[in-house]
Amino acid sequence: MQDGDASPERVNVQTPAPSGQAARLSDDTIVCRCESVSVGELRQVVQQAGARESNRAKAFSRVGMGRCQGRYCGHAAAEIIAHAANVPIEKVGRLRAQAPVKPLHIATVQNADEARSSASVEGDR
Repeated sequence: MQDGDASPERVNVQTPAPSGQAARLSDDTIVCRCESVSVGELRQVVQQAGARESNRAKAFSRVGMGRCQGRYCGHAAAEIIAHAANVPIEKVGRLRAQAPVKPLHIATVQNADEARSSASVEGDR
């Protein structure tokens, strides 16, 4: 391997902490700060609702539904789900973000629509 090459074993930009640590967190630890979802709640969703996939756990617990759309908690949540379901993390998948990814003021959308309307009117002339 040459300098500058980044293999998944050496660099994982999606996880700020070493792999495997999230599964060992206590039940009262908050994994999703945006929605205040604890590790225990995620484990409960896996055990009681059978949510063995990230987006299914998201539907039952709201993990990854907050402002960050799972950018901060997604990988940790996947580790916790995989460990609780006793499946490889690859089988858990990743959280799907929902639009809008970035919150917008309604005026921004309205102004864009108005600009588009006036551009089409001018083009018709």
